[in-house]
Amino acid sequence: MAMTLLEILFTAFASAAITLSITYFLIMRIWLPDLRRQIDVEFEEKLEIALDSLSKEVRESVRQGVLQAVTEIPTTDTLKGTTQTMAKTGVEIMGMGLDVMRGKRRE
Repeated sequence: MAMTLLEILFTAFASAAITLSITYFLIMRIWLPDLRRQIDVEFEEKLEIALDSLSKEVRESVRQGVLQAVTEIPTTDTLKGTTQTMAKTGVEIMGMGLDVMRGKRRE
């Protein structure tokens, strides 16, 4: 009786060990590398979209800031206002960059 119980336990342990080994091999050697490749491809696509969106917004903000600065140069008060406008534009550009890093998108 004890020998039969020992044989059953040994067989169950061996079966579990073989099953775990095969599962580990399948996950680590086949499934996980494929999953990593898929994640890398998707990440690169999303990053490219975010960079394109950001570059368009930055270009437009810089263009608007420069146009405002050039048209408002003549007086000291205007120069002060232009400086403030340029600073505001810089803050907006930084905000857009932070929004992209956080995953938010401005329209």
